[in-house]
Order: sequence, then C-alpha cells, then structure tokens
Amino acid sequence: MTSKKGKKWLMALALATSGLTSVTCTAEPAHRQAPIPVGISIAEEAQFPSAETDIMGFRLCLLYGRHANVSGLDIGVFGCVADGCLFGLQTSGILNSVGSANGALQIAGIASNCLEDFYGAQIAGIANKTDGSVYGGQIGTFNIAKEMGGTQIGVYNKADKAFGVQIGVIYDHSQHEFLRGIADFGYGREEVRWGARTMMQQQPDVDV
Repeated sequence: MTSKKGKKWLMALALATSGLTSVTCTAEPAHRQAPIPVGISIAEEAQFPSAETDIMGFRLCLLYGRHANVSGLDIGVFGCVADGCLFGLQTSGILNSVGSANGALQIAGIASNCLEDFYGAQIAGIANKTDGSVYGGQIGTFNIAKEMGGTQIGVYNKADKAFGVQIGVIYDHSQHEFLRGIADFGYGREEVRWGARTMMQQQPDVDV
C-alpha cells in the first residue's frame, strides 16, 4: 500500500513530467491569420512575416525576432521572442522570451524568460525566470518561478511553492524562508531539506 509520503512524491513526479508530454500549444491565438512555415528576422522592423503572425516550422532571428505563437525550431543570434505560446526548441545567444510554453525547451546564453506557465525546461548561462508555474525544470545560475513542479539546479533557486527537487547554494521560498545547502527536496510546505538554515523571514529565531 502506498504511503501518504509516497503519494505526494508520485504527484510531484506527475507535475514535473506533464510538460514534457504535451504536444501542442494551448494558448489562444492573438489573431485568425494562418500560420507561416518559415520566418526570418533581422529586427522586429525588418522581418517576414509580420510580428502578429504565427510561425509553425522554422524561424531564424539573425539579430532579434518577434512573432505570436511559435512551434518547431526557433534559432536566434541575439534574441527570440514569442508573444504567445512556444512549442519546440528555442535557442539564442543572449535572450529568449515567451508568453507561455507547452512542451518546450529554451536554451539561452544569458537569460530565458516566460510571462505565464512553462511546461518543459529552461536552460540559461545566467538566469531563468517564469512569472507563472514551471512544470519540468530550470538550470542556470539564477532560477526563479512562482511555483516549481520539477527541478531547479543553480546557485540561487527561488519558488513560492516547490514540488520536487532544488539543488544549489541558496534557496528562497519567498514568504517562507531562505536556506543554504546542497539539496532541497520539497512538496509544498511539507519539506525535507539538506543544508544549513540561515534566515527565517517570519520567525525570530535563527538556526545554524
């Protein structure tokens, strides 16, 4: 019989892997125009097709590109932006930014950003940031998410609520506490941590 703790870990695993099994973007399109299979951009003012168009296939951003929903392979020298949903691989030398992601992998030399929920993985040389929930993983020096369902690996990991594993040096559970250590295994607020507790935001005592 599965224990209560075992059921919680199974739920955390399901949340972490759900993004990897998604096959389409579910975000509402910002327009009714048919998607274009290939897009190319030098800058937002010099690109084909126009910024409000969906790309379903391949996009090359020679400097910087901005479109609506992007599905497939998205490659940029400096930056790639999808105002809507990303499905597939987005990679650039500096910055990736999407409205949301459903079954996506972001790889950036400096930073990856998502304005809503992200299903998949973000990898960046410096920072990964998702304003919504991440179901999958973040790997970078700084990792920030409102809610994490999966794994964060970095020097600084922040999530208001974590379901899964955080590996790094500093953990910031926002309204809860800061921790320093090697690994932080958690399910919501019922966490088991390996590390040294350095500061409590809401409690007067400090444990070392």
